Amino acid sequence: MPITAKDIVIYESARLTDEDNGGGLPTGRLVIDGQVNNLFPDTSRLDRTQGRVNIRKIFGGVAVDTQEVYLGSHFMVSKDAADSRVNMIAFAGTPTDTRAEVKNAIESYLVPGISARMYLLGDQYKGQRMILAFQEVSAPEPELGGTLLLRGVDPDTKAAYEQYVKIAEYEAHEQTFTYEHGGEFKTLVRRVCTLKITARLAYTFYGGAPYPTGSTTSNGNQVADILTTTVADAARYYGVAALARPALPGDLQVRVNSVYKPIVPSAYGENLLTDRSAATDLAIMQPSGNAVTRPLQFALVAGSQSRSYLERVPKRGSLQLTIDGGVFKDNGSGELKFQSGNNNFSKLTVNFETGQIDAWRNAGSFTASATASYTPAVRILGNLISVSREVTPATRTFNWTFDFSAAIPMPGTVRVLYRALGKWQQLEDNGSGQLVGQGSGTQNFVTGSLAVTTAALPDAESEIIVQYQPAQGIAVELLLGSKTVGKHQRLELPDGILPGSLQVSWVNGSTGYSLTSNEQGVLSGSGSGTVLDVDGLIEFMPLVLPSDGLYTLTYTPDIRLLGEVVIPGAGNQSASGSVGQAFKPHSFLLRYAVRRFNHAGRFHAQGDGYYTTQVIDIRDDGVGNLLRNEAVVGTIDYFTGMFSFSWSQSFSYQYYISEQGYQTVNLQEEMVGPGSWQALEMGSGTAPITKQVNAPELDFLLGKPNILTGSLWFTDGSTHYIERDGILWKNPDSRTGAGSRVGRVDLGIGRVVLSDLSGFTGNLTLLSCARVVTAAFAKELTFRTPGSPLKQANFQLIAVAYDGSLVNASADAQGELVGGGVTGTVNTNTGVVKATFAKPIMASSARYNTVLLTALPLDAARIGLDPVRLPADGKVPIYQDGDTLVLSHTASQAVGEPAGGAVLDAGRDYVADLYLVGANGKRLAPSQYTEDRDTGLLTLKAGYSLVDDTGAAVTAPLTFVNRIEHMSLVLDVQISGDLTLADPLVHDYPAGETMVSSCLQFGDRFASWANNFVQQSWNSASPNWGSAPVGGAISANYNWADHPLQVTDRGAVDEQWALVFTGTSTYNVIGKTRGLIASGNLTTDLAPLNPNTGTPFFVLEAAGFSSGWAGNNVVRFDTSSALAPIWLLRCISVGRATHPDDRFEVFQRGDAD
Repeated sequence: MPITAKDIVIYESARLTDEDNGGGLPTGRLVIDGQVNNLFPDTSRLDRTQGRVNIRKIFGGVAVDTQEVYLGSHFMVSKDAADSRVNMIAFAGTPTDTRAEVKNAIESYLVPGISARMYLLGDQYKGQRMILAFQEVSAPEPELGGTLLLRGVDPDTKAAYEQYVKIAEYEAHEQTFTYEHGGEFKTLVRRVCTLKITARLAYTFYGGAPYPTGSTTSNGNQVADILTTTVADAARYYGVAALARPALPGDLQVRVNSVYKPIVPSAYGENLLTDRSAATDLAIMQPSGNAVTRPLQFALVAGSQSRSYLERVPKRGSLQLTIDGGVFKDNGSGELKFQSGNNNFSKLTVNFETGQIDAWRNAGSFTASATASYTPAVRILGNLISVSREVTPATRTFNWTFDFSAAIPMPGTVRVLYRALGKWQQLEDNGSGQLVGQGSGTQNFVTGSLAVTTAALPDAESEIIVQYQPAQGIAVELLLGSKTVGKHQRLELPDGILPGSLQVSWVNGSTGYSLTSNEQGVLSGSGSGTVLDVDGLIEFMPLVLPSDGLYTLTYTPDIRLLGEVVIPGAGNQSASGSVGQAFKPHSFLLRYAVRRFNHAGRFHAQGDGYYTTQVIDIRDDGVGNLLRNEAVVGTIDYFTGMFSFSWSQSFSYQYYISEQGYQTVNLQEEMVGPGSWQALEMGSGTAPITKQVNAPELDFLLGKPNILTGSLWFTDGSTHYIERDGILWKNPDSRTGAGSRVGRVDLGIGRVVLSDLSGFTGNLTLLSCARVVTAAFAKELTFRTPGSPLKQANFQLIAVAYDGSLVNASADAQGELVGGGVTGTVNTNTGVVKATFAKPIMASSARYNTVLLTALPLDAARIGLDPVRLPADGKVPIYQDGDTLVLSHTASQAVGEPAGGAVLDAGRDYVADLYLVGANGKRLAPSQYTEDRDTGLLTLKAGYSLVDDTGAAVTAPLTFVNRIEHMSLVLDVQISGDLTLADPLVHDYPAGETMVSSCLQFGDRFASWANNFVQQSWNSASPNWGSAPVGGAISANYNWADHPLQVTDRGAVDEQWALVFTGTSTYNVIGKTRGLIASGNLTTDLAPLNPNTGTPFFVLEAAGFSSGWAGNNVVRFDTSSALAPIWLLRCISVGRATHPDDRFEVFQRGDAD
């Protein structure tokens, strides 16, 4: 009997519930097509509020009373719910599994990975929702939303246990710990991590204290291990997604909206990441000056706690504090220990990152003065070198090579990151040049060559990121001692100045000082300088600076004469003009612009390159000559105002010609536009005026570049100046740490710029100042955030440039970094940031702020699955390389009630299906029409009846439906949604309306039997359900060749059978899962009835039995059904329904002769 469409069936499983025993064996109850709630219940308001997962088991296949082969059987979700918050995925089951079993399989999405390079800080007790851990500062930080595995051992029973924990919140800080070694106390710095987890600890996990080799404990308990987790790519999920862009005939690549579907609901929360380092830091504390002794003043914080601040961070172990009659010394770990005198404090601490000292008095509080002696220090952060390589569809590969010969990596610092199916993978070198982690590779520390083999194929449109510290050490030089700086001052007035009328006066303390100009513009008196009267520009070097930061200017404003001069074009280098009247000698200024051609490099030919514009100033010398850069270029008559000059000068540039070398070209400057002139008219000017102005900024060089931020501290008399993040502060108050902002420091070039000169003498003493001799500045940075996705337009990147200026850029809604001399991109989906800086920056200064969107796992008991071991965003891929895909597009047209014999045209050929549907949703019986799928034509029979297959009425008007499809192997799946097909398309597939389904394949399905044998005896306590007999041979047997087992697609089930003899001629029929179902004898054919179908499970002919049977002999065989077990998972995400329709469609498909 051949298989027809009527024979394709989908049966319910034994229990359509979300209880642990849901699922199980198949039933004979058909899942009725189109029936509401035929598998899943309605969604409740609570489901929409909190999210819910429903899982149902079905069996798909054929039911005929023969052993016909259902060829290429496969199952697919062909249409998801219109409500975007209801999603369906399918996955394979076993003939007998229940919801409890499949739940465990789903929750095994994550499996143990490698060591997390993290240890528990002390014991972490059962019931906690917070975990304390520590790790090396250079170790990778845990990710928000990531999952870790804790493995512990019970100290009493020695039983091992483990628990997966998901990180909901994360905070970290560096802390110094003390340990004992060889009878001496030593210190080390570790990053302390506070991890808030989503579920309470189910066990107590034992931890320890930091030690150079890892962790140590004094109570003898075995320290728990902390492992990373990795995706177990064993589970396969299948679903459907809409086509994201139109696909055309011949296309071998299509794009879907997403390659992921939610398997568990989740809600997103926002986590602020502030002041996070963009670079991996290898921190070193180095002295930045000699020991100093400073007075401190403490201020009340609260209760018994008071606080004071040092000007600079102290070197560990160098701080001695004399306070309230007692002497205390820091132990290198942040605690100040009592040494001598009075001990009136319960605790004293110092922060080695901020210089903050906190004191807790035994009684009352302390708000008086103290004295601190310490050695200033600076925290040196190793510069990160980061490179990335884009992964494109064309360059995707497992093997990658990099050349770092220009900057050889330091052993143990190389880190490689790549992203596969949306999850970041990492490899690190173990110090010997071998890369370990999610893949393999080698780093040659002699040549700099790096070879990487990834464990999984990196996602297209992602990045391979390599980060490392260069092998060159960081050399530090101290710049200390006395320094006298120049006091060059520059003032500019809005007026012209009557020659000889200017006086500059100021005071320093109680002493007055002044400078006076003559008619030639020379300043003399308490210093020296010049004045350009027509410009109003004053430049001078005072003997001393004003103590109040003010200058008093007394002068007579003079009247400026203004005009233009025409500059001729090329070929005429002479120009002339006239002031039009007499004017004062030594007051003429002529200004214009010229253009010069510059060569652009040795390989550029003549004519290649670019132009630069220069502003030219020509002034008179007071005796009738016009000077350009001290050279005479013209003359001027002070009485008539007539002047003439040569405006253009010759210049030369070089270019390179192969085999001829450098060639020199001589050119003339080119005119850009008209010039202007100004002069002071004859006469005594206007009335004298007096005004006060602030002293201008004063800048001076420290002598050498690459000053370390946080190290500069100098005094000018009793005034103290310190630098923080490139800003110069004056006289910081030890009670608050705050001072007056008085300037800036260009760290890269070692320049100090003072904007407040009050009290400044220029006689400096550098108490602390350190510079890096070998550190490099970075022009580019590539890094990733500890988690993704990021909130759009919520990313700021801050760094300090080589000149001390602050670099500050933000990402716009498109992910472009804009502003602050930074260009680059922020990929909000992956968290990858690529930044290029206009000015080189110190990589160690780069920080960022962003908002990380993390999936908040919901209550496991409520939603029906524990999300801890599932992906952080609750989504799994529904397409994988090697899957079979079906693209399908369904079109329909209203045709009313056509006349008999009418021909309906689908408008496209080679369709997969043609049919008519009535207004009541019932299909017109195929017997009422003929179809030609090759041409897309459907012809109604003359006198057709409006009935369906069962004879039920079909209501007019009718709708003509046709469907096209394309079935192909998928060769490549990319996270972007691109799917590469093995077979090109033959139809047009519109976006949005076309569904792309991945197929759950079962191959050829038909009833069969196997593993048949006889066995001497049956052990009911330990039955042999294997495929071979156990025990000795027996003389009795069954003639399988002449009397084979008879099975049908309708009646056979997946079962292991045993006929256990109860005597010499009788036996019981036992199924492994079904138990005792029947009994038989040697004279009657055995045909136990399948109650679901009313047909036998199998038929075993009595004629096949030999003689010689004895009690407890066994006949074993297995049967297989034509049905495939399928699990369907409905995930209801949090939120209101987006559409009233939450129906979905599935197809059980295959072929038959």
